[in-house]
Amino acid sequence: MALFLAAGVLGYGLDTLLGAWGATLPLDGFGPLEASLSYLATVLLALLGIHPIICIALAGAVLAPLSPDHTLLALVFLSSWAVGTSAGPLSGINLAFQGRYGLDSFRIMRWNLGYLGLMSVLVVLAIWLLAALLGVEG
Repeated sequence: MALFLAAGVLGYGLDTLLGAWGATLPLDGFGPLEASLSYLATVLLALLGIHPIICIALAGAVLAPLSPDHTLLALVFLSSWAVGTSAGPLSGINLAFQGRYGLDSFRIMRWNLGYLGLMSVLVVLAIWLLAALLGVEG
């Protein structure tokens, strides 16, 4: 519970900070390319040990000024959370397996790399398909 509360506070604080600084991204919109890159960045950061919820809170604050399509953004956030959690060595699920069964969490991560690759291809395809169905352009 504390992780989710901290992610919310972090996201709100970052949103307020970026608004006060007037910081903007070098992007004009949030289309399928930006959505795919956001997904891949979140999963990569999960592999490095940053929890996907923290990445989602940060991405939400950074991407909010672009007024992204909420359905496309939801697909990015949900899929990056699902895939990032299963592959991230420091996710709660992998740490629970480590504690319960004595498995190394980095070994679990290596076992899940094939799943991560396959799901990432499918998620990126789904992002582009959804963007085409919604008429979202980059």
